[in-house]
Amino acid sequence: MTKNTILVIDNDQATSKWLFTFLSNAGYEVRTASSGREGLGKLTAERPNLVILDLSLPDIGGEQVVESIIQNPITANIPIVVLLRKDNPQEIARLFDKGIADYIVKRPGIESELLAKCRTCLSRARHSTSQLPKGRLISFFSAKGGNGTSTLCLNLAHILARQVTPKTVLVTDMVLPLGSLSIMTGSQQRRSIVELTTEGGPYDYKKLKEFLAPARLWDFSILQGSRNPHDAQRLNPDQIEPLFESLLLMFNYVIVDLGKTLSRVSLPLLGSSDGVVIVLGVDLVTVELTLAALKFLEETGIQKDKLFLILNRAVGREGLSKLEIERRFNLPIQGTVPYVQDNFNLASNQNVPYASRFPQDPCKLILNDLAGLLRKRITDIHEVRS
Repeated sequence: MTKNTILVIDNDQATSKWLFTFLSNAGYEVRTASSGREGLGKLTAERPNLVILDLSLPDIGGEQVVESIIQNPITANIPIVVLLRKDNPQEIARLFDKGIADYIVKRPGIESELLAKCRTCLSRARHSTSQLPKGRLISFFSAKGGNGTSTLCLNLAHILARQVTPKTVLVTDMVLPLGSLSIMTGSQQRRSIVELTTEGGPYDYKKLKEFLAPARLWDFSILQGSRNPHDAQRLNPDQIEPLFESLLLMFNYVIVDLGKTLSRVSLPLLGSSDGVVIVLGVDLVTVELTLAALKFLEETGIQKDKLFLILNRAVGREGLSKLEIERRFNLPIQGTVPYVQDNFNLASNQNVPYASRFPQDPCKLILNDLAGLLRKRITDIHEVRS
């Protein structure tokens, strides 16, 4: 049976050592930190089940540590037991308002009380965590550039956001080394996912809102990608998983544009996605590259029911037919986007969704149907696996 982990954040070495010994003997895994920053770092990295926090810390205030824990979507449900030097009703009320689970006043003979409070908080936390809602992750990928992956990603995300209102949608640009989604949407946000992963966690709401921006005419928020190749080299792959865990706790749908990237950055995202949209063209090169990519994804453990294939005639009407491609892949194509590249270019140049620029165009209806099918597919998969 896995032991619960307790993180003790206390600057007093004697208290910290006593808590380590006492709680270890009680059957818990214990980690310690002697400052607020060290504690927050271990909290994000090790994900303890409970935090015991002394408010008197050498670097940042204990109440600030409480706020950081509560505001971080990943750590918000970790209970905090605060150690106080005296019983101050005003201070205790303020701490409960900030979100602590319990408190205990430092004094001799508190062992039984402390152990009882730890057990109670851990029991409550297990129930709370099991009820914690998590968003759906949708990745867009194409085996070859020039198939309109980013264009479809944005326009389907916009329609999906309208279909699921008031639920929230975030689009994240993970096309490396150069992202284009902020340009295509006219976003004024200048801070990127590269800066975010370079700075590192914890990824609480206060921090993330500095990087997330609503796309002006689009019904989603956007996290900007790399602005130049030098910028892309600074992206920290080790921070992608904790970052997306936070984003999925903040948004109902997180849609990520991966372009044609298959790397240590994109593969974990593809593997954890609830749905993987594969955008393909009708030319032979794209079909063969997509076939190779599909085989690779299958070998990495990505199940076929997650795949959602869209045929986008972005380069003209000539090429293989939908039926021919389905036979080669032995997979169904969910829909075909007709050749309306001039209209897509016009909408993109004006930074507006296709559905808003051409509300009566038949292609809008096709996009609407595809977004609905994608949403249903992801809902069905989640229901079956839960």
